[in-house]
Amino acid sequence: MDRFAAIHNKTREVLARAKELYGVDINPTISFNLRGRVAARAGCKLCRLTATRNYTLRYNRDLIDGNHFDDMMNETVPHEVAHLVCYARPELGRKHDGGWRRACLALGGNGKTRHDYDVTYAHGGYTYRATCGTEVTVSKIIHGRIQAGQSRTLRRTGGRLDKWCAWAPAGRPLSVPVQPVVQPKPVAAPTPPVQRVAPPVQPQASLAKTIMTRVKEAKARGDRPAQVANRLANVFGLSRTVSDNIVSKIWLTA
Repeated sequence: MDRFAAIHNKTREVLARAKELYGVDINPTISFNLRGRVAARAGCKLCRLTATRNYTLRYNRDLIDGNHFDDMMNETVPHEVAHLVCYARPELGRKHDGGWRRACLALGGNGKTRHDYDVTYAHGGYTYRATCGTEVTVSKIIHGRIQAGQSRTLRRTGGRLDKWCAWAPAGRPLSVPVQPVVQPKPVAAPTPPVQRVAPPVQPQASLAKTIMTRVKEAKARGDRPAQVANRLANVFGLSRTVSDNIVSKIWLTA
């Protein structure tokens, strides 16, 4: 009998034990498609149309193929079946509380909430040295996410995994990635303010004579008074009201 068939048969035995102890008749869908650090996962979904519960059990195939087959058989199976029992009878317990622990112990488990198995990944995995100094091995998928910029925090130590931590494929010496040197951006020299050159100040008599001459020349050319007033305002820095008054007076006498 291969290992997966043995786990399947052990699950059926523990389910039969649960039926004797708690009166629950659970027939979960059993699969072996779980990977990563999770040893197994129990699930329960309620079908609203039929008002029935669909139970599932997923086991980590890498742990079953690795060095923890006996632990999976004797500890993980009762652990997950105890979750199914609590799904079927919520009054017994939930998650990893005391009620769940009593069910787990009654079904032959050890009552631990987490495993401490060394996970062997299908592709070997990648070993990282966290910021706290702890070395952990992650899967190829998690490695890709870390290198893409994500970070992970270790529950037990609080250390962090990021792409600047030392890492290497499992079994090889760790190497520290070289962080790029960020060159400071050059600071542009401040642009000097534009110096506005004021038009030369003419004596009052000379300025009046210049304006009169220009108005008369414009009238001789056939320009309109409004055009002449606008031109005076721009050239001599006059307000439009003042330039209109000057043009109207000179226009009548020119």
